[in-house]
Order: sequence, then C-alpha cells, then structure tokens
Amino acid sequence: ISIATQLAASARIADLEAQLTKVRAQLAKLGNRRMMDIEGFSSEVSSTRAELQRHERLWAHLKKAGGKRGGDVQAQARELRDGTNFLERIRSRLEDLEERVQAAPHAHQLARDES
Repeated sequence: ISIATQLAASARIADLEAQLTKVRAQLAKLGNRRMMDIEGFSSEVSSTRAELQRHERLWAHLKKAGGKRGGDVQAQARELRDGTNFLERIRSRLEDLEERVQAAPHAHQLARDES
C-alpha cells in the first residue's frame, strides 16, 4: 500500500472517529431528553390524578348538597352536567398521559445502553 493511500486511510479513520464521537454525544443528549420527558409525563400523571381525586371529592360533596340547596333545578342540572364533563376531560387526559408513559417504559435504559 502506498504512503498516499495510508495517509488517506488514516485521515478517513480520524474523520470517522470524530463523527462517531459526535453521534455518541448527540445520542446521550437524546437519551437525557427522553428521560426528562418520561419524568415530566410521570409528574403530570401524578398531579392530574391528584386533581381528579380532589375534584371527584368536591363533586360528590356538591351532589349531596344539591338536593338541600333548593333553587333552580335546571341550573343545578346544568352544573351537574358541566361538572361531569369536566371530570371526564380530566380522566381522559390522565389516561392519555398514562399511555404515553407506558409506551416508553425503558427509554432511559435504552439511552444508557446506546451510549
């Protein structure tokens, strides 16, 4: 093999090693972002679950007190319907978040394995 070929091969190897280092760094950053996303989803699931429980307790209390309040029956029915819709939206959001967290349960492990 000629010296020119060896020099060209050495330069190419050095270039590929530099690219590999850069790609590994990018992969590590991506892994960290994935972990932060999962932690964020987990945190949001927990806070949404707590919010749902708080609203459900409040809603149960309001439903009990509803018959004792008297007043406009149609307005009370509207409040019940609005409250029920609100709770359903929270439940739906919670289910969506839980599905997203379960969809990537081992992303943080994959990121470590890839680096």
